[in-house]
Amino acid sequence: MSKKERGRPMCSHHVRIVPEYRETPDMEKLGQALISVAVNIAERKKTTSDTNTVANPATSSTEGRAA
Repeated sequence: MSKKERGRPMCSHHVRIVPEYRETPDMEKLGQALISVAVNIAERKKTTSDTNTVANPATSSTEGRAA
């Protein structure tokens, strides 16, 4: 092993993902994956809306109300 090959690489290697097709997919695993994706998206939306509320409290709290 030469000195150049030791340690962490300077850049990441390209990865290719190939889907594995099955005649009968595992519905439980597929359902769990879809639920976790939905929860992740909901958490992201909540954090971004919380950030927007903190950044502009006047516009978000009085939005849609007559002054």
